[in-house]
Amino acid sequence: MINVIYLVTRLMGNDGPISQAYNLATGFKAIKDVNFQIVCISNELTNRTIEKKFLDAGIKVVRMYHKGTDVIGCVKHLKAYIKENNIHIVHSSGVRPDTINALLGNCVKHITTVRSEPLRVGEKMNVFIGWSMAKLMLWSMRRMDKVIACSESLADVIRKTHKMDCVAVQNAVDIDLFKAVDADEKMAIRNKLGLPTDKKIILYLGSLIPRKNINYLVRAYKKATTDCLLVLIGDYNGAFENTYKKENDEKVLFLGQKASLKYLQCADYTISPSLSEGLPNSALESLACGVPMILSDIDPHKEIMRVGDFGVMFNAGKDENLQTALDEIAKKNHTELVNNCVEAANGRFSKYQLAKNYLKEYNAVK
Repeated sequence: MINVIYLVTRLMGNDGPISQAYNLATGFKAIKDVNFQIVCISNELTNRTIEKKFLDAGIKVVRMYHKGTDVIGCVKHLKAYIKENNIHIVHSSGVRPDTINALLGNCVKHITTVRSEPLRVGEKMNVFIGWSMAKLMLWSMRRMDKVIACSESLADVIRKTHKMDCVAVQNAVDIDLFKAVDADEKMAIRNKLGLPTDKKIILYLGSLIPRKNINYLVRAYKKATTDCLLVLIGDYNGAFENTYKKENDEKVLFLGQKASLKYLQCADYTISPSLSEGLPNSALESLACGVPMILSDIDPHKEIMRVGDFGVMFNAGKDENLQTALDEIAKKNHTELVNNCVEAANGRFSKYQLAKNYLKEYNAVK
């Protein structure tokens, strides 16, 4: 039995890395070789925490709340817990958890999962804070026993750009939650959500940070000749949100932050014009719901599309490229695409396969 701590800052909802932590934890429930528990090192935000979701799934959650500046106290607390509970591996993901992990010394083995290019980790912050976070993340990564990237393409970047050994374990999807529905159920969901039943729906899921390339998507889609409705769901804020809500018309609908499952299940296609990703949760969730995809031709998207025919890819540069992609996917057999998506999600990209892949990496360092 391998005793593993998965170290996180807090269990926040609508957070991709926490979704992957949940996938891994519940995937390990089917494997008896790992005693897997979550350790949180910051206070939960009561209006955003999904701790109950973990507890309801039978996952052990330990709270070691320390202020962000109390690094020494946090490390001491964690070292004592590691010794008392015979922990073999501390697995972390994120700047603060990785820093704490790196400072634990030789009392335990250290693994990190990297989910974005380190130099982009602070892109939502000002330049100085972003630069500091990137440097701290790279410092921590170099002190790990194993660095794991969430995609083959990201692992390749880490090896080439940062000269580190890195293996890839691809992200996964919760196939017990994200499932395809039949045509009648799709229409019933649309009626409940107030979405049209007489149009095809193309769904975008994600935040409005620059690398997601939403300016391009809205501009190019407005120019395109199509009778599909583009529905955008995600983390919008401030003037950006207000600007685009004014753009709502018969072709584009901004809805703000929503739970994604039902919108995915009633969509005909999903779309991502992103300029950079790790291995996007939204694409894997789209697969599980049997929704074909229109994806920009960045390496992580190519990595998914190499597995099977799940839709089309396009260069998200020129506006007319989106029109070409819309025309191409309309010519494909939709039923075949749906079946390909579901098959891949239930196999290669399932959370149970994720757990098996991580068990192999745990055994390699134990």
